[in-house]
Amino acid sequence: MKSLFVTDIPLFLTETQVRQAFSRYGTVIKCKLTPRKHYYNGHIQFSSADAITQFNDIWAIICLGNSLRVCPASFSKFQRDSRREHVAILAGIPKNIKEADLLEIATQVNAKALNVPLSINSYKPKPYVYLNFSSFESLEAAKEMTVAFRGKGLTWHSPNDAQTLCHVCGRPGCSPSICNPRTTRKVDDRLNKLYSRFNAGPRRGRQDSRQSRDTSNSRSRSHSNSRSRNNNSSSSRSNNSNNNPNTSRSNTSRNSNRPNNNNNNSRDNENSSGLTQPPHRPQHIISTTPTSSSNIPASTLPQHVIDELKGRSKRSLTLSILWKKLSLG
Repeated sequence: MKSLFVTDIPLFLTETQVRQAFSRYGTVIKCKLTPRKHYYNGHIQFSSADAITQFNDIWAIICLGNSLRVCPASFSKFQRDSRREHVAILAGIPKNIKEADLLEIATQVNAKALNVPLSINSYKPKPYVYLNFSSFESLEAAKEMTVAFRGKGLTWHSPNDAQTLCHVCGRPGCSPSICNPRTTRKVDDRLNKLYSRFNAGPRRGRQDSRQSRDTSNSRSRSHSNSRSRNNNSSSSRSNNSNNNPNTSRSNTSRNSNRPNNNNNNSRDNENSSGLTQPPHRPQHIISTTPTSSSNIPASTLPQHVIDELKGRSKRSLTLSILWKKLSLG
């Protein structure tokens, strides 16, 4: 057989990374990963059977700091189960520790394999490690040892005690809420007043987020309504301005006709009196823009000038009558 079974492969590792890890032991011609719960199971195939024989004594390898359990595919079920028969737990390791950091301890206690379990919720390493031994005697000998890691003492436990270990500190009978409670941040009362006044500051809970969304939506709606009102008012003004030129033009045409009527009336009055008037000189109108002749209003004399001319014509008429009478008499 040229195949190898691999278990406890973290989900963040890829086939390429696993293939490279096993390439140190021989030429890999096949690497396949299959998800199982929150880990991968792997099937590795080498080009020669000689690469498999070395895993008769190798129980695990390190891939990017993570321990991968291995077992030749030619092993029977009894041989596979024997590798998980003698197990102990070392608890109290710090956070975010990988198996590569604990290789020295595994060598010290004569363990054949080690595995730091990952949390199902956060997928972070738990504060304890499983150690596999080849025999019951080696397991009991390891429990007699005092083990420390980075100046902190570790405690031995059986695999059945895993449910009672704290996921934060690794001690038995301790809950995460008591071991590492979340400290509440103290906020100054003045800041709270400012937050409540301006509707600012940290938002906690879904209700606050919904309220903030509702307020933002209402503000956006009010802004959009005000903009639409402004647009409507501007459009109505533009329409009124477009309509006003027509009315102004009609008014100018009406006003232009009025002086002509007055001029005609004055001329009719003058003709009825039988008087002759000196030729009228038209006034020169200076305009900055060229206009048509129909739009220029007719020039007329002021009313007091007309009255004065009428008075002079009557005087000349009476003088001519008196002169005729004197010449005849």
